[in-house]
Parts: sequence; C-alpha cells; structure tokens
Amino acid sequence: MDFPICSGCNRNIEDEECIQACDKDWHRSCFKCSLCQQQMIGTFFEKDGLVFCAKDYWKEFGELCHNCHEIISGPVMVAGDHKFHPECFKCDNCNSYIGDGESFALVERSRLY
Repeated sequence: MDFPICSGCNRNIEDEECIQACDKDWHRSCFKCSLCQQQMIGTFFEKDGLVFCAKDYWKEFGELCHNCHEIISGPVMVAGDHKFHPECFKCDNCNSYIGDGESFALVERSRLY
C-alpha cells in the first residue's frame, strides 16, 4: 500500500489523520504557518504554495489603512491611491464619516473632505 508523503516532513503518512490542503498532504502536526510555525487549526491562507495563519497573512500581504495605519482585512474604501477601513473614511475637517456612494473630495492627494 502506498502512503501519501507529508509536505512538511517528507515522511509517509501512515496511521495519523491526513490533512489535504494546497494540493498537498500533511501530518496534522506538520501543517504549520510558513512564518510563525504555529500549528494550523481552522482557517488558513495560501499564497504561492505557502500556508499562513490569518495574522501572518494579513501582516505580510494586507494593506494598511491610510488613517489608522492598521491592516485592512475586510471591506475597504478607496480614495486615489489610499485605502481606508470604512470606519476610518471620514472628513479631515469635520470628522464625519463618508459613507459608500457619498461624495467626497481628495485634496493634496491625501486629505478627505
């Protein structure tokens, strides 16, 4: 009987539960984030054949909000070359939120009004 080969350790996967992800087979204990090496449990991300936990994926490939400088991992608002969390997309003058579809002006390529 041919056993699958683990992509983490290159050994046969015999009696252990086999995880299949990214078109590869893994021992459960070998299925780890490519950056922090923590064992993957639940949600994971794949890019260029590598596996990432959510934290490291967004840290490595996420975009920063122009206002708060935190990683954007959900909906995004765009003004020119800048990206914002929806809750950070607000007027620089009066501090009121600018909703999706509402008019705004981008002055000096970075200030919202």
